[in-house]
Amino acid sequence: MRPAADPRMASAADLLAGTSQDAQLLQLRNLVINNGGIWTVPDCPTPPRAVLFEVALFGVSAVATSPAELPQNWCRAARAIAAT
Repeated sequence: MRPAADPRMASAADLLAGTSQDAQLLQLRNLVINNGGIWTVPDCPTPPRAVLFEVALFGVSAVATSPAELPQNWCRAARAIAAT
């Protein structure tokens, strides 16, 4: 039997969904930093190259080819886990 999903996960997904798209990446970064997650996105992007950005929060990991895609990908993964 699977353990229950962390209720903070759903709260974070709801918070991100209610945040403007322009502010979602910063909001996700703040959630990760303040809640002991993993944030591998550099503050200063390097010149264009093949990179996969990753974030993990409340046991949910997400990856994206650009930082702007991370909030949506993380919310999608969190909701999928919560639905199981």
